[in-house]
Amino acid sequence: MSENVEKKYELLEETMEWGGHILHRIRATRDFGRVHKGQVGGWIEKESNLSHEGDCWVYGEAKVYSHAVVEGNALVFNEALVYNSAKVSESATVHERAEVYGLAVVRGNSWVLGCAKIYGGAEVYGDAVVLGYAQVFNKASVYGIAQIYGKAQIFDYARVYENAMVYDGGKVFDRAEVFGSARVFDEAYVYGNAKVFGGAEIYGKSSVSDNSMVFDAAEICGDSRILYDSRVYFNEKIKDRVVAMRWPRDAECASKVVETIGQVVLQRFDTDSMTFVKEEGNNGENES
Repeated sequence: MSENVEKKYELLEETMEWGGHILHRIRATRDFGRVHKGQVGGWIEKESNLSHEGDCWVYGEAKVYSHAVVEGNALVFNEALVYNSAKVSESATVHERAEVYGLAVVRGNSWVLGCAKIYGGAEVYGDAVVLGYAQVFNKASVYGIAQIYGKAQIFDYARVYENAMVYDGGKVFDRAEVFGSARVFDEAYVYGNAKVFGGAEIYGKSSVSDNSMVFDAAEICGDSRILYDSRVYFNEKIKDRVVAMRWPRDAECASKVVETIGQVVLQRFDTDSMTFVKEEGNNGENES
């Protein structure tokens, strides 16, 4: 805190024990933002938890403790928890029973609410919203105007951004990316180095993995699996099928299907057009 900044709150004698920490109720000592002098706030362990600069504040029964920091114009409401070494900054909001902990960072104009959890080294920023029972953790990041809700999970080094949505029981993990206006929902997974973007939708119990890409208005549903270097695009709809394509290492290399779920889509690499094409006369049986 700068030496020239007037303190904006004080620690009251009212205390409580929470998770092995002694927390103090806070009270504003001057007007700032939407807070008025004398207004009682939530709970912090020590002054380093809540900056005296900016309009940041902790409301109600919300708690900030350990080495966590709330700064800038960030707000923590209701029964939300911010702890460990987490940081909530800029104009971010943590609301209801949400938790931000570990080394997680919530910033920008983002919102974390409901019973959502942001932890590990995860980041939520921009105008992103994480709510419900969703979780963002490890080194994952959610930003832009992305929305994560339901019981969705974003983890490892995955990224969800722009106008993308992941909800229900959808999962995005490893180094996968979901962006544009793409949707991942139901019990669908996107993982590996896969990318789902444009207006694509992945749902049902389907998965997109490895180095695959699904984009444009394509739909992957049912028990479908999109593997290897597959590309599904335009308005193609894949249901209860495996699409397995490999980019060739030489002109004679062709893709191989390794697993069957329902109908198999066999692809070969056409060296004239330099694209994958469906095999003629495919009857749904494995080929090698």
